[in-house]
Amino acid sequence: ISNYQGRALKLADGASYNTVSASTMIANGSSFEEHALMITGSTGNMITRSFIYAPHNIAVSISSGAILNIIDQSFVSVAAADGISALTILNASSNTIRLSTMTSAATTTIYAAMNILAGSSYNVITQSYISNSFGRVGSIADGADYNTISLSTLTTNSTTALIPTIRVRGSGNTLTGDFIYNLGSPGAVAVGLNNPSPNTKVTRTYMYSLTSAAITFNGSNYSTLSLSTAVSNSASGSLAALHFVTGSSNNVITQSYFSNPAGPAVKFESGTA
Repeated sequence: ISNYQGRALKLADGASYNTVSASTMIANGSSFEEHALMITGSTGNMITRSFIYAPHNIAVSISSGAILNIIDQSFVSVAAADGISALTILNASSNTIRLSTMTSAATTTIYAAMNILAGSSYNVITQSYISNSFGRVGSIADGADYNTISLSTLTTNSTTALIPTIRVRGSGNTLTGDFIYNLGSPGAVAVGLNNPSPNTKVTRTYMYSLTSAAITFNGSNYSTLSLSTAVSNSASGSLAALHFVTGSSNNVITQSYFSNPAGPAVKFESGTA
């Protein structure tokens, strides 16, 4: 399924319980909503073992009340520097992406390879590989609550500072059983729990940053880090493997390991409690 001037496949309101299997979807357009796969307002669709490609736009968008849709065993890609994201979920809940690969080469600092935006809840990304060669890999926005990323690998080689591999701002989200890397030099944080991101849970996760903090609590409150490993190789005395920034309070750290051979392992800035 190919469209070099617009979207390749759209499953719109009322288009429910369909299956697309072992297929290719390509959209080469760069205008608004010229996505390779667009699922909007529909329920229970299954996309499996497929190749979904939009070099200059969004490869997969799930939006406008779409629920219970599944992307399974698929390769999703944005390959051009002017692309947007491999996956964007907006105002859609209880969708699942599993056993899939999502890659981006987009250089934008606004979008990540995977974006879960406001109004999206209870979505699950599991057993997947997500990468962005030049920028942020994952973003869970303020207003995107109770989503889960599990048993997945997130990695970037970005050399842009202040762009964590994954940034979490919504409430009650969970990262569990993941491997999260920021390998850029100079690079940025692997996991950024940014204001407000209350009640976030990071558990059984390995986080590594080559030149910055592995995980930062930056205005995040009432969150929990457990059974995890955070490793940094930052020689900057101002950065630690686990770093609490001013405005972070009432968080719990338990049964975890922190290491920074080149600098501090744990740092609390003033104004943290």
